[in-house]
Amino acid sequence: AIMDGVHPSLICGAATTVRDCEGLIATPGGIDVHVHFDSAALCEHAISSGITTMIGGSLGPITVGIDCGGAWN
Repeated sequence: AIMDGVHPSLICGAATTVRDCEGLIATPGGIDVHVHFDSAALCEHAISSGITTMIGGSLGPITVGIDCGGAWN
């Protein structure tokens, strides 16, 4: 018997893991929960490394250089 809402072409085998995710949000890829969104290029870099969900914030794009000074600049 096929459960309601399950497409007949979906094939599940003995090794298929079924998870009860009711009330949860499932996303493919990685989730980065500490992002500052300092640059529009950040999204492209994140996606190319497998990150698909980013949670964070910033004051907006940085339009001027950030000077740390010292030996680590």
